[in-house]
Amino acid sequence: YLLNGCQDTDECALRKQDHKYEDLYPCRKGICHNTPGSYLCKCKTGKRSDGTNFGCQSLHSPAQILVIGLSVCVSATVAMALTCMLLMQFQRKRHKREKDEYFKQNGGLKLYDEMRSRQVDTIRILTEKEIKRATDNYNEDRVIGCGGHGMVYRGTLDDEKEVAIKKSKAVNDDCREEFVNEIIILSQINHRNIVRLLGCCLDVNVPMLVYEFVSHGTLSEFLHGADPRSPIPFDLRLKIATQSAEALAYLHSSTSRTILHGDVKSANILLDDQTNAKVADFGASALKSMDESEFIMFVHGTLRALSAAASPTKVMYTVLEWFFWS
Repeated sequence: YLLNGCQDTDECALRKQDHKYEDLYPCRKGICHNTPGSYLCKCKTGKRSDGTNFGCQSLHSPAQILVIGLSVCVSATVAMALTCMLLMQFQRKRHKREKDEYFKQNGGLKLYDEMRSRQVDTIRILTEKEIKRATDNYNEDRVIGCGGHGMVYRGTLDDEKEVAIKKSKAVNDDCREEFVNEIIILSQINHRNIVRLLGCCLDVNVPMLVYEFVSHGTLSEFLHGADPRSPIPFDLRLKIATQSAEALAYLHSSTSRTILHGDVKSANILLDDQTNAKVADFGASALKSMDESEFIMFVHGTLRALSAAASPTKVMYTVLEWFFWS
């Protein structure tokens, strides 16, 4: 009961009981609240005005809602794009730092110094990106040789030059800095019957060497290939043997340091399109200074140094490299 003995009417309850009261006590799109002697129609969140008169209305027009929605979508897209760009930039910087570290570990700075002083002017330093481009990302169809220590790929450089790229499986961490010494020495080799070193890639965990491509495969394949062939003439055999011997003699006596190949066999002698021999694969080559005060051996792309005093007899014996036709 209200004052003066009047009874309160619950307009909200009447609206629910009979639809005819919805027009008598309007509350369009609002929430009805009964009050003593009257009622309130409160608009829901996001609405405005008074539901008892013109009804609750949206705070924004459809056009405004569309603009707001588009703005939110654009803002979210821009934020995601900026986040992706920042992540990509961070990854690129980290990748570059990693490449720079590999380059230093593999003696790249020393090689640059040698190139600036013109001690080495025949070597080209390639990036891993260039190597991947040359080999179609190390495509198996590009493999021309493989072994326990790595793969050899046929590659095409950006200047259309055909090359052979030697990609080793591993390198001795203790000898990383010495790797470039092999490159410097091999770059000074200039003989028509020795496969020429053209370049290297040092910005990878395991450095790679780039050689000239010799088109007709190995002597082993020439001698024992699956394809039937007529007997090889004696004069051709003699030419290949003579050229191979000349190459080894050059390595032994005509370079600044004596180079011992250490693994001369038919599989390590290549033939060009004129059937000229080219000695290859110095993965097990050995070098010694002319005064024999030190002995340096390349073993699968690394250097191992031994003092002459380390020998029990303190005598450095001449190494004879024999090549058998078999």
